[in-house]
Amino acid sequence: MKILLVNWNDRANPLAGGAEVHLHAIFGRLAGAGHGVDLVASGWPGASPTAEIDGIRVRRVGGRQSFAWRARRAVRAALGAGEYDVVVEDVEAEARRLVERIASLAPLAVAGSKRLLDAAGREALERALDREAVLCQQLFETADAREGLAAFLEKREPRFRGS
Repeated sequence: MKILLVNWNDRANPLAGGAEVHLHAIFGRLAGAGHGVDLVASGWPGASPTAEIDGIRVRRVGGRQSFAWRARRAVRAALGAGEYDVVVEDVEAEARRLVERIASLAPLAVAGSKRLLDAAGREALERALDREAVLCQQLFETADAREGLAAFLEKREPRFRGS
């Protein structure tokens, strides 16, 4: 997958903060997994116009005052030069949408999925698949599963209760 990020700062920017650290942690993992990740960010006096940080290819344009208008041209050029599968312009808004979407899902399924993901890197594939099968069996026996099926058949939004 090819991902184009647009963010005011990259992690190396002297004005970078927690948001940039988080952005690089997430998208650096994706880059490490083989995905192409490009970032258009602002520069600062003495900054290199390009860099690679955490496997993310960074292109710096403009500065604190000029990034908004200089970034548009850089993003258009990047889109014209490469085929991106996704463009993430506002990481906080994307994160909020994702959190809202996850919060609307069946709580037991979300909690079980989270447990599986947390353990995924620490156990053999066969064990992870066994744990997933057990979780699916448990979830199919819940009131939330029955509600999800009923909502689908009735073409309405489900009302999950965590039971």
